[in-house]
Amino acid sequence: MFIADVNRKKVYMLFIAIFVVLYLCTIGTRPLFTPDEIRYAEIPREILQDNDWVVPHFGGLRYFEKPIMGYWLNAISLAIFGLNEFAVRFSSALAAGLSALMLFMFVRRFKGFEAAAYTTLIYLSCGLVFGIGTFAVLDGPFSMFVTASLMCFYLATQAANNKARMGWLALFGALCGAAFLTKGFLAFVLPIIVFVPFMFWEKRWKELFLMAPLPLVTAIIVALPWSLLIAQREPHFWHYFAITEHWERMFGNKSSQHPQPLWFFIPVIIAGTMPWTLAVPGICTRFKKVIPQDPLMRYCLCWLVLPFAFFSVSSGKLGTYILPCYPAIAYLLYVGIRDYLTAGKTKTFEITCKIMEILLIVAAVLFTVTQVLSDLGVTRKIMDGISSKLANVPTAPYGPDETWKWAIIIVAALIWAACLHFAARKQEFEPRMMFFAIGAMLPMLAFHFVIPQLVIYSKAPGPFLAKIAVNVGPDDTIVAYNNMFPAISWYFKRDNVYMLHKGGEMGYGLKYPDAEHRLISKERFVEMTREPRKGKLIYMIKTRSFRDMVPPAQFELFEPNKDRIMVSIFEPVEGK
Repeated sequence: MFIADVNRKKVYMLFIAIFVVLYLCTIGTRPLFTPDEIRYAEIPREILQDNDWVVPHFGGLRYFEKPIMGYWLNAISLAIFGLNEFAVRFSSALAAGLSALMLFMFVRRFKGFEAAAYTTLIYLSCGLVFGIGTFAVLDGPFSMFVTASLMCFYLATQAANNKARMGWLALFGALCGAAFLTKGFLAFVLPIIVFVPFMFWEKRWKELFLMAPLPLVTAIIVALPWSLLIAQREPHFWHYFAITEHWERMFGNKSSQHPQPLWFFIPVIIAGTMPWTLAVPGICTRFKKVIPQDPLMRYCLCWLVLPFAFFSVSSGKLGTYILPCYPAIAYLLYVGIRDYLTAGKTKTFEITCKIMEILLIVAAVLFTVTQVLSDLGVTRKIMDGISSKLANVPTAPYGPDETWKWAIIIVAALIWAACLHFAARKQEFEPRMMFFAIGAMLPMLAFHFVIPQLVIYSKAPGPFLAKIAVNVGPDDTIVAYNNMFPAISWYFKRDNVYMLHKGGEMGYGLKYPDAEHRLISKERFVEMTREPRKGKLIYMIKTRSFRDMVPPAQFELFEPNKDRIMVSIFEPVEGK
């Protein structure tokens, strides 16, 4: 067997290779996406620029949606690697790698090397873990701290002596404090709704009263210094952060951000756990014998079900919120798959693999036909004949000059299908798991290189802004609509961009007296086009129509079938 104690070095090398190739080497190959990635690039950049490690600023405006730890991590990365895509995404990738390492060590401590290796393999190959681990958002570092804290609490409950127990509890509290500095009060809510029911399930609830003081102290030690500094510098921070960003988001109604239905996270988990979702139908009945006998299984069940229920009943939802549940999902899946496949009852698994294999092959053929017909112009003629309104509708995900991209997708899909074929045919547990996991990792690896240009035009304005950078000088005044404000701030390194008409997510920062002049009306913008100025006046907006809210300029650039970014440049006006 490859994954066994005698092959430990080879297994370690395998996981290092998976992490480096899948999570690290490719994160600098694609441009940053708006709005999230550019937001978590620009705020750290301004931390370095202003040397202000207390108050977060975005485009020179106060930005109080999150605490400071996630920005610190990205700022350190930018300081080490420079202002580039790799540096912006590095902390997310590192968080995924460290979470996998902690999961490995945690499971190995209680269940042995083999269980740890397979659990980690499942974790690293889950779609949502990969997606967030290669994308610049704060959910990755936050999940890492929450994962570490929950592991420390369980280690405290299983400690052999009081000294070790106190040490794990102290570390548990410190990690909760770090998670709080990353994303706020959820750092305390998530562990509590996991370990309190678990302790009741274990009939050890009385111990909670003795366990609580020490982690509370260490959490305060970690979180209090910055909390006091921000309160001193910005007295309104905690009211906005606690009420608007927490209470209203979790329990508000129309005022909450990202409102979604109760069932929202069900498809998120189904899709985010792929490819391992395919193994679920055959393993559900196997848990009945395992859960009552194993405290780690009970803990992981609380770790999965209760945060899932909490996020489901909250008003505001994003798919990334559920990431902290994935270490528990990985271990539960390992236990179920191991018990199911080694019991010899593998018919459901084999049928599922074959169905997925067929679907991948059929999808590859249909996708190829669609792209070829589009590249030959056949689809366009058909659409034009149906209606002139379809003139600007893309006929396929990829253009004629992107054949190599969709060819990579076809190859990856066929290799994945072949891996599923072998996984269904093999009788031993290990080759089935390896084929199942490695086959799914190839499309993940290909993802970075095959993003359609249509998506880049829509979500990644960096290449477009690079084309017009030669037209932007230090004395020029830039006015942007809110959908272009983050990208302009990052790519032009400007913290003095004006916003036209409405502030969007920057609305709170624009309310301060020293920043309210940065939001200008349509009428005020017309006046600015005529006023004397030394440099050019540049306006940018992402739009589907050419003329929107601004008068004609001496230079205008708009490519409706490509970037959909309108640039208007008004030449300098000499004073009277």
